[in-house]
Amino acid sequence: MGYVERLWNEMSFKGIEPINSTYSTLIDVYSKGGMKQQALCWLGKMNKKEMEPDEVTMGIVVQLYKKVGEFQKANEFFKKWSFNGSLRYDGSQTSSAVGSDSHLSSYTYNTLIETYGKAGQVREASDTFELMLREGIVPTTVNFNTMIDICGNHGRLNQVASLMKKMEEIKCFPNTRTYNILISLHVKYDDIKMAADYFAKMKEASLEPDPVSYHTLLYAYSIRQMDSESEDFIHEMLQNTTIG
Repeated sequence: MGYVERLWNEMSFKGIEPINSTYSTLIDVYSKGGMKQQALCWLGKMNKKEMEPDEVTMGIVVQLYKKVGEFQKANEFFKKWSFNGSLRYDGSQTSSAVGSDSHLSSYTYNTLIETYGKAGQVREASDTFELMLREGIVPTTVNFNTMIDICGNHGRLNQVASLMKKMEEIKCFPNTRTYNILISLHVKYDDIKMAADYFAKMKEASLEPDPVSYHTLLYAYSIRQMDSESEDFIHEMLQNTTIG
C-alpha cells in the first residue's frame, strides 16, 4: 500500500484537502486488502478532521466489519451513524447527537439486512426491511432476494410466501437468482415438488436456468433415487448448451 500513502503525502504537500470520497476510497482499498486496522485508522483520521462519514463511507465500514465476521460491530456502527449523525472512532466509539439521516439507498439497506441475516438476527433484518418500506424506498429484486434467503434459511417459509406476494404487488419481477434461492430452500425442506414447480415457473417467466438451477434440482433427485426425474433432467441439461 506504499503507493497509496505516497499519493496521500503528495496531496498534503500540494495542499489538496481530502473529501469524503477520498477517505471512503482509502478505507475501501485497505479493507479489500484485508487490512482492517489500517482501514479503521483512515476512518480515525477522517473523524479527526471532524468530517462526518457519508452514506457511502458508512456502507464501506459496515462491509468491512461484515467481511471479518464482526456483525455486532457492523450493527453498532450503523446505529450510531444513523441515529446520531456523526461518529468518532479512536479505538472506541463515541458519538454526539446531531439528528438522524434515515433516507438511505436500497443498496445501503440491503447491506444492513444482509449483515443482520449473517448474524442470525432475523427479526432485525425484517424490521430493517419494513423500515425501508415505511421510508418510501421501493425494494429492488436484490433486496427481496436477500430477505427471501434469510427467512427461508431460518425456516420462515410463510414469510417467504409473503415476500413473493409483495414482489407481485409492486411489480418487482423475480430473476434467476430469486428462483434459485426458492428451489434451494424447498429442496432443503424436502419439498421437491415445490422446488420443481419454481423451476418450471422460472422458465415460464422466460428466464434462463443457470448451472446452479440445474445442479440443485438434479442433486435433489439423485440423493432421493428419483431415477426417472434424474434422467429427464440430465437430458434437458445436455440440450442446453449454456450449461458447463
